[in-house]
Amino acid sequence: MCEEVFTDAWIFLSIGDAADGWAPLERVIIAADMNNHDVPSRAEVEGAVRRLAVDGLVEVKLDRVRLTEAGRVAYRDAHRPGVGHIRRMFDLGEQWRRSGRPTGAPTPYTFSPTAFEDALKRWREA
Repeated sequence: MCEEVFTDAWIFLSIGDAADGWAPLERVIIAADMNNHDVPSRAEVEGAVRRLAVDGLVEVKLDRVRLTEAGRVAYRDAHRPGVGHIRRMFDLGEQWRRSGRPTGAPTPYTFSPTAFEDALKRWREA
């Protein structure tokens, strides 16, 4: 559970950084790489998106994702002046760890069969 909240914070901030609106998967991957100098796995992105959807912070449509209104508020709150992107990610994860998470069933979300691999290919070409 503890590691999940930090993965969720990483992916959440990356979704917010990726687009103002619906973000295609490759833009989320690019933002995640920029934020954490690492490329998330398919399982990390899908798991985070499922949990964030239960939290009411993101919504998914096909292979695109965006912040909900509550997500946009949380994203703005996380962007305090003078706080770098790595610190922001860990602060948000710690906040979520301390506050607990909703207990609802995760959204049964998965990307279309080739979406993640196609997005990785486009990320490598960018």
